[in-house]
Amino acid sequence: MISETRVIFGFVCLIFVLLLSHPLSASAEQFNLLSVQERQRMALLSEPTAHWQKSKWWLDGYFSSAGRAKLQANKDRPINLLMAPPNCPTTWWWYYGSGNAQNKWEAKIRQSLKGYPQEVVEYCAKPLMPIKSGFLTQHPINSKYVQRGVATVIIRDLKSDKVAVLRAIQENDYTSNKTGGVIYNEFLTEVCEFKFLATSNALINCRHYGAFGAEFEITNLFKGEYKLFGKNEDYAFFITNLSLNATKSKYKGLISSKADKPKCAFNCK
Repeated sequence: MISETRVIFGFVCLIFVLLLSHPLSASAEQFNLLSVQERQRMALLSEPTAHWQKSKWWLDGYFSSAGRAKLQANKDRPINLLMAPPNCPTTWWWYYGSGNAQNKWEAKIRQSLKGYPQEVVEYCAKPLMPIKSGFLTQHPINSKYVQRGVATVIIRDLKSDKVAVLRAIQENDYTSNKTGGVIYNEFLTEVCEFKFLATSNALINCRHYGAFGAEFEITNLFKGEYKLFGKNEDYAFFITNLSLNATKSKYKGLISSKADKPKCAFNCK
């Protein structure tokens, strides 16, 4: 019925750990995926059975005024909500009755994850429904609302000026509790967590690298696009919630190394 992909003004963290702690060639053990039993448990209806408007997705999520009005107008219908399992993007699609909603939702998921490991794409393209026929399942989005979406990370070695560009998934609760979030690498493994401090600041804590401060800037308010930047003594990073291809197109100057240009692109000493 209605498709919604919510890109919230996320805040991401120092992610050079993605490259260093998880090499780009992954073995099956590196994928952080739910087991079949865990998926089956989350797909069960909650007890006692709760109406869909008690979901945190509805209570704390971000909706356009038109989208919220349309859902509210269908509050008594047995709607269904399609969404991927935890750690995947929270792209969702609600509908009632029959139709090809799942095919449309799956196509959006596959398109957003183009270039990610095939195991991750297949995993995220199988829905784990938070709402079935108007009632809540045990999907975690019903008890705590978070937004997740694709992100791109550009990392520059401050000594050599060599640049790496990585895919990631960012998660935050900015539209609800405003406490912070986490970063997953392209294998859906958590590598960093962060806390919101002020309007344009966050405190980041990455495994093996301690705590860091970061600043961000909204680059397109209407589209919900942002960029985040910071550095420590060894690395500088630049993060956006654009796809990798869109990032390469919009921020071409950040991809080149010192050998390709007379001076560095960002966060220079």
